[in-house]
Amino acid sequence: MCLNIMPLQHKLTRIEKVLDYIHEHLDESIHVASLAEKSCWSRWQFQRVFGEATGLTVAQYIRELRLSKAAELLLSSLIGQGI
Repeated sequence: MCLNIMPLQHKLTRIEKVLDYIHEHLDESIHVASLAEKSCWSRWQFQRVFGEATGLTVAQYIRELRLSKAAELLLSSLIGQGI
């Protein structure tokens, strides 16, 4: 059941579940509409709550994660090669 009025902790729990999903599916195509559906919020409300919780848009958050992961992979490959 979706409720528009809820305590802050419940909102955070829902966002945390979405963040977990993003981290687990980072190599896949991720769409705001599907994340909103998973969170049981409208697309508009999801984007607003997500921005409040992370300080970023969904696209910015995913881009930052992907860039961070790419940098980690690059560094680990350079270390593995002794560079």
